[in-house]
Amino acid sequence: MFSMNKLKSIFRGTLTVTHRVFKKHWFKNKRNIVILVAIVGLVGFLGWWYFSKPQTAYSPVPKSPLEKYTSVTPVQKADTLAFYGDYQGSQKLLDDEIAKTKDDASKSKLYNAKCLIAFNHKHYDDSLTFAQAAEKLAPSRITALYIAKSSEALHNKKLALEYYKKVIERTPQQMKDLDETINVDNEAKIKELSK
Repeated sequence: MFSMNKLKSIFRGTLTVTHRVFKKHWFKNKRNIVILVAIVGLVGFLGWWYFSKPQTAYSPVPKSPLEKYTSVTPVQKADTLAFYGDYQGSQKLLDDEIAKTKDDASKSKLYNAKCLIAFNHKHYDDSLTFAQAAEKLAPSRITALYIAKSSEALHNKKLALEYYKKVIERTPQQMKDLDETINVDNEAKIKELSK
């Protein structure tokens, strides 16, 4: 077995040889030292430059939840306002859009949006009013559904029953072919309200 002194001498010899080889090849040539220092310096500078920039340098922090989207429709803006507690502001925004719009179908869609926001905030009187305005402009399955839901929430069974029947009547055959269960809920509501 090797004694401890012998191991120490082997270890010192290895270090000495390694040091001599390293010194001979690297420290003899001063150009290699300059290149090594330059590379380390460049890597250090690039690291500092990359990590010192703010993380939002190319995308400023939005001032409101609406600003993070580039193309937000008025309905999305109104929905966001209502979600953050500004129900009246959302309705005003949609009223302004309705005033700008000349097409009845587009106005009907905006009234549907007003209806949905009102319904979600439990303003059922407003919801029914907006749904009826949408129905006058462009009757559709969705406007009938909104009137039925709003009437039901206001405990007006007669009106709710009438419009649930219209929902079933206005369901296109293509929708019925694609989904046989499309009117199951509406038929159940008709049975429930007929009692």
